[in-house]
Amino acid sequence: MINKIHNHAFIRTDRGNVNIIAVVDITDSEKDTRSGRSAKEALEALKKAITRWVSETDEGAEAYANSSEDYNIGDFLGDFESLSFAPYLASAGIECLEINTLSPDETNSYDHHLVDESGL
Repeated sequence: MINKIHNHAFIRTDRGNVNIIAVVDITDSEKDTRSGRSAKEALEALKKAITRWVSETDEGAEAYANSSEDYNIGDFLGDFESLSFAPYLASAGIECLEINTLSPDETNSYDHHLVDESGL
């Protein structure tokens, strides 16, 4: 069985312009893949894992305090590879977590043509 991967995009804007996009891929555990967890439920599982990490570890509490108690994906980018975080992901049914960031020059319109007509 291939475990389900849920993709979530987080977009940071400034004055109406996109500054950065973070794409978070949450891979369900086999159990959660079988149960049919939705993308929304997978994101909630990640939120629970982060909340537990913040409330149960000094490292998490410090990260939360350093974010002015406004812990978001930008803060998490610097923390998610922490060794102390892995057990919290596993307990939330998250087998793998990947985060990739894109700058505006790495994005394209959805309607961007992928065929070079001069080559036809």
